[in-house]
Amino acid sequence: MQILSLSLLVIWPLVLMVLGVFPDRWANSWSGSTPRLGSNLTGLSFWFALISGFLLFFSGVSSLEISSQSSPTDGLLGVYFDSLSAVMLVLICFVGHIIARYSVRYMDGDPNQDRFVRGMLFTLGAVQLLVVSHNLVMFFICWVMTSVGLHRLLTHFRERPGAMRTAQTKFFVSRVGDLFLLSAIVFIYREYGVLSFSELLDHRLTGNSGTWSGELAGLLLALGAMTKSAQIPWHGWLPETMEAPTPLSALMHAGIINAGGFLVIRLNLLITDSFLGNSSLVLVGGVTAAYGAVVMMTQPAIKRMLAYSTIAQMGFMMLQCGLGAYAAALLHIVAHSLYKTHAFLSCGSVVSSASKSDNP
Repeated sequence: MQILSLSLLVIWPLVLMVLGVFPDRWANSWSGSTPRLGSNLTGLSFWFALISGFLLFFSGVSSLEISSQSSPTDGLLGVYFDSLSAVMLVLICFVGHIIARYSVRYMDGDPNQDRFVRGMLFTLGAVQLLVVSHNLVMFFICWVMTSVGLHRLLTHFRERPGAMRTAQTKFFVSRVGDLFLLSAIVFIYREYGVLSFSELLDHRLTGNSGTWSGELAGLLLALGAMTKSAQIPWHGWLPETMEAPTPLSALMHAGIINAGGFLVIRLNLLITDSFLGNSSLVLVGGVTAAYGAVVMMTQPAIKRMLAYSTIAQMGFMMLQCGLGAYAAALLHIVAHSLYKTHAFLSCGSVVSSASKSDNP
């Protein structure tokens, strides 16, 4: 039962990603039912995640893992499922399902609604695979695929120059983050000689620390996480994405942007060993939190205000990680995701109610 459940944690997100890249000429054959189908598929994802979490809880072990050991994958594809993965997976699938259901009516009448739903399925599948990745190579591939899916969604309104310009800026920032993460993986392999998360953490607990390659790896991991979580100086793209559809804004602020925090918490032992990495989290996180909180109060547009709120909250989360409060950082991620999902999906109603009220 455990093997079947863990296998589904890889197979099901792959199914979502495959459905997300169907060519338009194939997808048009079931056009019209795509939004409902997307909502139902994300609902199944939530139940798979919840059941897997219960299996881990009742198994009596701290983590479960399987990996492919045969050619051509040779250990590349697999699952590392622990309490961190379970919490993040349930959160992502729950938020994704709520947003998918909301988008059914929100995007109704949009000529590109089917393409948007397929893009959302692809992105959700990539994020789900990211949080259950067995090793750093698989994690990096899912990290890049998440950015690719987000770029596809950001270009939904191709006739709007502002939206296209923001998508290009985000694409550039993502490639910088990819370079940081890839460089960190190289130094990690140089230091420990392994890439799977379980072996990597075992080597860290039993081996020496404080080498120059470990120091650089920790710094590069922190920098890569900062680019994904919109920390200074890589924060400018986030407030400019407000031309994107509201369901995408909710998905971005409540799900995708948490990938940076997940990376730091997952490899916290490596970052803790790095003085530069840890110090950068404290310094940049603290400055970003203060900056985002102040600028948020000056924004007249509600979506831009929420964007700077996200920047500030991600800064607080990075600061918590830098101070070693990883459990608090995870709780912060969960609470912020649920709050920001509600905030974005209800902001239209708030604006509508405010515009109808009589001002004194």
